[in-house]
This record gives sequence, structure tokens and C-alpha cells, in this order.
Amino acid sequence: MKEIFSYVGGQFLPGPRTFSKRSPVDNSLVALVHEADEHVVNLAVSAAREARQDWEEWDRIDRADLLDRLASAILERADDLALAEVADIGRSKSEVLAAHVARTVETFRLYATLLRTESNDAWQGRALSPNIPRNQAPQTLAYTSRRPLGVVAIIAPWNVPLLLLALNLAPALAAGNCVIAKPSEHSPSSAALLAEILHEAGLPLGVFNVVHGFGANSTGAILAAHPGIDGFGFTGEGRSATAIMKSAAEGLRPVLFELGGKNAGLVFADADLDKAAQACATAAFANSGQVCLSMERLFVERSVFDAFVSKLVENANRHTLGPLISQDHRSHVHEAVKRARQAGGQCIIGGEIPEGDGAYYPATILTGLPDDAELSRKETFGPIVHVAPFDSEAEAIARANDTEFGLASMVWTNDLSRAHRTAAALKAGINWVNCWQVRDFITPLQGHGRSGVGVQGGRESLEFYSQVTTTVVSL
Repeated sequence: MKEIFSYVGGQFLPGPRTFSKRSPVDNSLVALVHEADEHVVNLAVSAAREARQDWEEWDRIDRADLLDRLASAILERADDLALAEVADIGRSKSEVLAAHVARTVETFRLYATLLRTESNDAWQGRALSPNIPRNQAPQTLAYTSRRPLGVVAIIAPWNVPLLLLALNLAPALAAGNCVIAKPSEHSPSSAALLAEILHEAGLPLGVFNVVHGFGANSTGAILAAHPGIDGFGFTGEGRSATAIMKSAAEGLRPVLFELGGKNAGLVFADADLDKAAQACATAAFANSGQVCLSMERLFVERSVFDAFVSKLVENANRHTLGPLISQDHRSHVHEAVKRARQAGGQCIIGGEIPEGDGAYYPATILTGLPDDAELSRKETFGPIVHVAPFDSEAEAIARANDTEFGLASMVWTNDLSRAHRTAAALKAGINWVNCWQVRDFITPLQGHGRSGVGVQGGRESLEFYSQVTTTVVSL
């Protein structure tokens, strides 16, 4: 039987307990995972802090060269990483290779490039000081430099495990930090394999460590409370983020959170309905709806509402959905649909649990719910979308913005002026016009409201994982 161990200071360590990781496809046993207790977490923090001084003193070009080597090593083991994710989350190998592994390689190469092109700010001019008369103030040169935070914890989710770990890991390493990663208990395999790959590629021991376990009352809580952690990168849901933030408040440690959403898509009557329906189906049902950027709410101009819903159903029926991550999560999704029906929602397609051992759930389209219904307010994180009509642009924007979240939005229109107006008015970190989930990772992403804290992506992530110092020299 396959066993997954924590990786600490270059060694794979057992934990005092193991838990079973089961396949969402057929409920078969994938691996026994060793849960890291306080002792193992302490060892990981000690290993990272011991490695910290040498690692942060590496020249940035040397770190850039190593990041490129790490990217090449990941690419060489692409099939192995893909199979690890397939076993954990049930997505197809081709999807994982394209959406997870290839973009992980891209992320490491991006931060290698950013390191090579890094520049510090500098200013020259007469200094102003409350202690020196203005006419006696000297000419000065002021410039900035950056140093790493130190040892950071990165806690990754289960829906796109490898990539969402890499989006924090690559900039954290690039900035010179040592990292302790905790993957989700639902998807431990690719992080364990990544530790092996980075070890063999020459990453110094202690710079990257992996501990496995659960969140509350387990590894995640121990890691969040540890005083040897200098900052946190977390991707996941709001309750866990709140718990991490409370722990991070001890010591005033910074956090970078990319959280969930209740994202809205607007479809205007002048849009290409065929393209819009195809994209909206993908935005609702890709990865069985287990994507933080999924569109769970669609608002469609009333004059084309019926025609659009018909086309959406046709496209939904063409999607072959993989399983949800677990039987428990499927129950959560199904209960949300049942409550929506009880509240008056009409289920156009889907909404029933299929037979079989896997955690499958069909593409489900609902209509008829008010904007204050539970399904319209809370993130479902499943293949569920609610479609509602609207009568005016102002109404559509107001209803789309009527949410505590603000991660993503989507607009479909052939009116260029309307496209820019609505994109500017929608309160979301990323707004797509006539497309979905198209993003270069050099661009920033900031969740608004309950969708995040801080800015992820490109130079913004490098800035989060480092501390700035300003030096002023009298000339």
C-alpha cells in the first residue's frame, strides 16, 4: 500500500497517525497518509529556520537559475505529477497536464524571469527634515532594497492542488523565503511528489518542507499558531482563512488569502449567444464546478432568456463531468440543491445523485430563485448554476454586485462601450469580457470583500513575500 510521509529537511518522516486518502472516482484506497503532529511541525520549522540564512543570501540571479532548473525538473516528471493528481481528485490526465502541470512550470519560469529583471526604486533630491532648516537640507540619494519574510507557511486547496501550491511557492522561493507547505488532506499526492522532485533538482535542504494533515485541531492549526512562521499564503475557503488570520494576529504576521466567490456572469441580448452559452457552461461546470472562479450565477437579458437557457442546457449536456472531491462534499452540494428546490427553484437539468460508488454529480441548472435565496448567496463549489433574467444594464450590475464576495465576473456583449462600462462597475478582482479563465500569471488578482486579502500574481506576490527597506544617503 502506498504511504505518504511528511518531508522535512530533506527526509521523509512518519507521523504518529495515518489517515486514508480515497479516490473520488470509485472510493478505492489511494494511500495512507501520515499526519504531522506538533513534533513533526516543530522539526519542519527548525529545518526551515536553519536553512534560512544561507538561502536568503543567495544572489537573485542564482535563485533565478535554480527556479528554471526546478521548472525543468517538474516538466520532466509531468506524467508522474499528473497521475498523482488524477488519483487524488479524479480529473482526467489530459486536463491535469494542461491546467495543472504546464501552468506550474510556467509559474516557476515566470518568477525566474521576474528575478532577472528586478529593479529597486531610487530617488535623488533635497531631503526634508523637521530637524534641519530647509535651506540647509542636504542632497540625498534614497533607494529601496528587499529581504525575504523568513519562513512562510503555504496552505493549498484540493481543487487544483499542484498549481495553487505553486502560485505561492514560486514567488516565496524567488523572494528568498524558506517554505513549509501543507496540502489539503484530500490531495496530498502531488505535493509529496513535488518535494521529491525539488530535492533531486538541487533545492537546498530545509528550504522546502511538506507536512500533511487536516486543518482544525490538526496540522494546519499547529502550523498557523507556530511562532516560527513569519507569514502565510492560503488558498481556500473563508472559515479556514478566518482561523489562520486569528492565529497570524499573534506576532502581527502578514497573510495573503485567495478565497472563494459567488461569481456572476452577465449575458446581454446583443451577445453571440452560441459562444456565450458554450463559455458559460464551461465556466459553470469545468472541474465539476470546483473552481473558485466558476460562474455560479448567470443574469441574462430577458428578451433572450429562454433562447439562452435552451443553448446552455445543450452545452451542459455535452460536458462529461468528473467526480466531486468526496462523498461528503457531494452530500453538501446535493443538500444545497434540495433546499433551493424547497425554496421554489426550478431544476431544468440535473439535481439528482447518480448510482455508483464515485462522488459524481450531474451538471445542474436552476431558475426561479430570488437574489436573497441561500443558493444565490453562498458558494456551492459544485456543478450548479442559477440563471435569472434582467431588464436593464443598471439592474444587472446591481444584482451581480449584491454579494459579500468579489472574486470574478464575466460579461458577454458585442457593445464595446457597454463592455468597458460594466467591467468597471462590477466589484470583482478579475472581470472577463467575452471569455472566461484567461489570465497571464504576471497580472495581479485581488479578491474583493470576502474573496481575499492581499494581491496575488506577478510582482505583487514577490512584494508580499518580502520586506522593503529604504536607505537614505546624504550626498
